Amino acid sequence: MKKIFIAIIIVCAFACCVSNETANSDTVKQSEIYQSYAITYDAGDMELSATAFFRFGGSAGTTLSLVKPSSILFNGTEMAMGKNIFSGTFYEINQQVHASLSYKFIFTDTEKKTYINTASIDPIEINEYPEKIKKTEGFKVSWTGMPVQQNERVSVSLEGKDFVNCSSFTDCQVSQGCL
Repeated sequence: MKKIFIAIIIVCAFACCVSNETANSDTVKQSEIYQSYAITYDAGDMELSATAFFRFGGSAGTTLSLVKPSSILFNGTEMAMGKNIFSGTFYEINQQVHASLSYKFIFTDTEKKTYINTASIDPIEINEYPEKIKKTEGFKVSWTGMPVQQNERVSVSLEGKDFVNCSSFTDCQVSQGCL
């Protein structure tokens, strides 16, 4: 019962911080639209996911549903709209592709002004990991590639008979000197 209560508190806290309400993009001042983009790539499955959020009122404001002529393209392909109860309206695309060094988001607002945002993912190759992991001990995973930079994340997913959806995320600040 205690775990359920804690889960409810976490969900409520998250829901209170970010608006999940949605408005149409043609009802707000276009120059005040907050844009947020994310890209993830799973090298094992060769799966690329790109997400775009448009909000009015800042990073936690009301989400926006793009109204024509507004659009969002990812590498030249229109992104599909999605909604969920926690974060509101978003745009997403998932592709089975080889990793690329450069990605482009092109947002066109209702006044037909175009905003181009580029992103890159530096590839890494896992070259050292333990054959066995004990639950009571930490472990080290090494890779060849660039060090983790500010606002970047490397995730390690463990699979096996003793693990069920077990993941480890490493967030680090540049000042921490993470490698």
